[in-house]
Amino acid sequence: MNNRTPAMFAIIATALMTSHLCGDVTSGLPVGDFADAFDVTDLTGPHKGKTVCYR
Repeated sequence: MNNRTPAMFAIIATALMTSHLCGDVTSGLPVGDFADAFDVTDLTGPHKGKTVCYR
């Protein structure tokens, strides 16, 4: 066991014990919402090398 192990254990334990303080986490768009248009550079296929909009 090296000298950093107790410190890492303390950091992980603190993170696990305080994770409930963060509250609810909402991920993604609400049901029924639409994502905004976004441009990407196509790397393969017939549009290879071109900027395309996936909408």
